[in-house]
Amino acid sequence: MIRVIGKTFILDTDNTSYIFRILPTGQAEHLHYGGKVRLEKESDAEVLTEKHVFEPGNSIVYDKDHKEYSLEDMRLEMSSYGKGDIREPFVEVVHADGNRNCDFIYDSY
Repeated sequence: MIRVIGKTFILDTDNTSYIFRILPTGQAEHLHYGGKVRLEKESDAEVLTEKHVFEPGNSIVYDKDHKEYSLEDMRLEMSSYGKGDIREPFVEVVHADGNRNCDFIYDSY
């Protein structure tokens, strides 16, 4: 079964749950995959999230409106070049001008 509570997505089987949410910056953040977890309201997912309240040390912040987020420090569902995420990308896109930066953000479902 698939449920959406606010911007938290829950995919349940008989014995497992896969849960992710959409960050304020638009990226999908992995929250849980494993034993069944029961969430009834969006605030229930808060126990699964990492708290980000300050600008991280030597990292590149996402943007001026979200200084507490550094994509290299997030549990993203997918990584891509650009915007400070330094992990191996899940896909490499080369734009016509040679630029490789991508910022996969949530739009809708």
